Amino acid sequence: MPFVWDASFTTGSTEIDRQHRRLFEQVAALDSAMKQGKGRQEIGAILDFLGEYVVKHFADEERLMEETRCPAAAANQQAHAKFLSTYAELRSRFDRAGGAAALVLEIHDVLSKWLVGHIRGIDTRLRECIGKAAPSAACAVR
Repeated sequence: MPFVWDASFTTGSTEIDRQHRRLFEQVAALDSAMKQGKGRQEIGAILDFLGEYVVKHFADEERLMEETRCPAAAANQQAHAKFLSTYAELRSRFDRAGGAAALVLEIHDVLSKWLVGHIRGIDTRLRECIGKAAPSAACAVR
């Protein structure tokens, strides 16, 4: 099944949606690298990007949820913390084992399922909160 962005992932924040699309692009790049048999270095670079990017994205998203008083804010923070722990464990295994196909497939599976489930299950709850928030809080992520 292709890993693509669609309207069901929108949050009501242009910036958060842009960041989510970027995450989708990187998970798709991981898929492409796997299918092309790309080496450990390229897959490692994609994982490096994801590991750094989600920290900024999570901070932006959590700040927006707080600003808009979104009821999902606490669940979002907990989900982010759990994901960072899972990511660190997977990254550590990748660093030790290299680009073994089974591990890279597992990493891709975990990342794609988590991203889809998290955005649809928690992040999209921002839509109703942004609609109730002041326009300045809804439109920008500082």
